[in-house]
Amino acid sequence: MELNKSKKVIFPISQYVLNEFVKQRDRRTLEESFNLILQLSENISIRTYKERIFEEVISFIKDVADKKLNFNSKVNNQHVWTSIPYSFGKFVIRTKNNDPFDEEVQRVVFEFESVDRIFLNIILEKSEDNGNFPDPTGVLNAKRSDRFKNTLKNQSFEFYSGLERGLVVNAFTEAFGSSYKKKDIETALIALNNLKYKNKLGNVLPTLNTYSTLLTTWLIEQNSKIKINHYFDIHHATAALPYFDIFLTENSLKDAIRRVTPKYLEFNKCTVGSTLEEAIEILISLK
Repeated sequence: MELNKSKKVIFPISQYVLNEFVKQRDRRTLEESFNLILQLSENISIRTYKERIFEEVISFIKDVADKKLNFNSKVNNQHVWTSIPYSFGKFVIRTKNNDPFDEEVQRVVFEFESVDRIFLNIILEKSEDNGNFPDPTGVLNAKRSDRFKNTLKNQSFEFYSGLERGLVVNAFTEAFGSSYKKKDIETALIALNNLKYKNKLGNVLPTLNTYSTLLTTWLIEQNSKIKINHYFDIHHATAALPYFDIFLTENSLKDAIRRVTPKYLEFNKCTVGSTLEEAIEILISLK
């Protein structure tokens, strides 16, 4: 709370924080958690997983086109932050001409306590229907039977699975309009997958690189099934490791991160703690 008030630390919210919220069934404790997160985050959110990948792909193809690709430069933090918690949905207000005006939303939407109340009510409703949350762990754990002996081959297979062609097409459209050729898309897909397989991605596509690396490490290197809580934690790490200074998590995930850093995730400069004592020591050092 002191670090938050002194503006030395930001504790943002994300879509997976929302997913963690809805597991709570007690309305009182859920509301307390929600209010605490809103206070600590100051309504600053991390963009969703696919939005981050989308922006990173755009950055990659623009850098290639401009011959400015640098695998060793710092990860571009602008891909992450937004003042709108997309985690809770997006409010679009209308101008006098009934046109959507997103910039206005960014400026004013969270100045109103009533909007926070709306979000809380949405979460409270979802928490009572937690059984319908889609659990992806069955599909992920099934991949253990398809594992390869080569670590990088496993990582590149998961990376390839997550690099959706439609997302790359949309990134080209966003970057160049209609002035690109279909072969450019295939060239980009092949290049990215080859870079991952050869462990030469550097800081390119850090979100998908982190996710594919940690997921395969958990499934194969640690020889452990993924539970829904692990799935959330891996996604927390997927946002934290490329873009954040500090990540406080559980020991099993810290161990997985230790196994892959810096050999497979060389861009990671994030300090990782997994015990209460470590958390206190890290946070005190910031005062």
